[in-house]
Amino acid sequence: MIAVPIGILTAVYLVEYGQGKRLARAISFFVDLMMGVPSIVAGLFIYAFWLLALGFQFSGFAGALALVILMLPVVVRNSEEMLKLVPSELREASYALGVPKWRTITKVVLPTAFSGIVTGIVLGIARAMGETAPLLLLVGTNPKINFDPFSLSLTDPNPNPMTTLPTYIFEQLTTAAGSTTAPAFYRAWAAALVLTDHHHHVVERAGAVRRPVHQGPRLATRRTRIAMAKSIDVSDLNVYYGKFLAVEGVSMTVEPRSVTAFIGPSGCGKSTFLRTLNRMHEVIPGARVEGKVLLDGEDIYHSSVDPVNVRRTIGMVFQRPNPFPTMSIYDNVVAGLKLQGRQPKKKLDEIVEKALKGANLWNEVSDRLSKPGAGLSGGQQQRLCIARAIAVEPQVLLMDEPCSALDPISTLAIEDLISELKERYTIVIVTHNMQQAARVSDRTAFFNLAAVGKPGKLIEMADTQKIFTNPSQKGTEDYITGRFG
Repeated sequence: MIAVPIGILTAVYLVEYGQGKRLARAISFFVDLMMGVPSIVAGLFIYAFWLLALGFQFSGFAGALALVILMLPVVVRNSEEMLKLVPSELREASYALGVPKWRTITKVVLPTAFSGIVTGIVLGIARAMGETAPLLLLVGTNPKINFDPFSLSLTDPNPNPMTTLPTYIFEQLTTAAGSTTAPAFYRAWAAALVLTDHHHHVVERAGAVRRPVHQGPRLATRRTRIAMAKSIDVSDLNVYYGKFLAVEGVSMTVEPRSVTAFIGPSGCGKSTFLRTLNRMHEVIPGARVEGKVLLDGEDIYHSSVDPVNVRRTIGMVFQRPNPFPTMSIYDNVVAGLKLQGRQPKKKLDEIVEKALKGANLWNEVSDRLSKPGAGLSGGQQQRLCIARAIAVEPQVLLMDEPCSALDPISTLAIEDLISELKERYTIVIVTHNMQQAARVSDRTAFFNLAAVGKPGKLIEMADTQKIFTNPSQKGTEDYITGRFG
């Protein structure tokens, strides 16, 4: 009850908040140090600190503190590794729905890593199980039993002694005086079997647990209902990762209720720039921008604007389908709404049906909404992610290569869906497929970079027909005709 919450919270800090911080490095150092501490050293530390320095007396609680020292590093290190195994795509999927980081951790990350965290807890119990030396030092050797861990075992004027299983076994064998038929002899063996069987059960349980599967005044807030799509105006935007300039000097306008495609060779900054449009790049440590991004005239990077509200207004669908593995199809669709706050069940039912119909998925899954979302095919999973994005009613929908991992039939279904969605949303899509850009987009922007290690730049942006038939820049023509890229 002491080591488990402290250990899990410590692991959450190390993985989710402490990257690159001195405190996190110090905690990791001491956790590694504690992993190799012998049990008697833990007992001596509590004896010196708890009993001698603070003046407390011998008690079961003092012994428990020593066991906490032995158990804590196991829980921390195992929980940390399990949290690291949770795909970053799941965190980003939650952030893109406008869910705060703390709620993403409690509702997405921890449930996904739950089975692995249980493993760490069980292994921690196994580490502390059967320890004798620290308990003999801090609890004493009294043979009698009580159920108050704070009672004094040696110095209380009205003593209520505490014992441990090792002490009890020794005392009973002593009482038996070598007789194999004495009741005390059988009590000693019963206590030993309890100790060994419980330890065996804990270790066996640990092996059976599986690892985890993988605000501005006019921006939309939790209570604001979206009425219409909006335009995006970008002015002289530079994107940095630390000191590295990844994208330089981009200016463009994205019209409302239209599809704008970003094309260009790998590494030219298309996806990086796309993520700046709803501040998703900020989840990467060291990422920052210079310049302006205006949503219907409101600067989304103004100091008064909450990035969480930006992401509720500007949704995002990622390259690979990323349904939440611990949620059903139904729960995946309403994840953004439920994670942002409570909603009436009847209203959620209506939203699920509307969103799945909007994603052309209702007819395929209406009879199995309680089934896991991860059990759908790749194309269905991607449409489920689109349904999840539009369920929170964004004004703009960003798509980062949504068809790159799909088969031709699923790709066609997504393209048809994009054509339907542009009647209600402003859509920006990144794609490497020239034919796809020509089929689905109204305007196309071509990105390129001068050389490896140089920043990506916007070379040309125009109506899609002009880009593909009569581009203004030779670099655009060379890319479209396949001379490079």
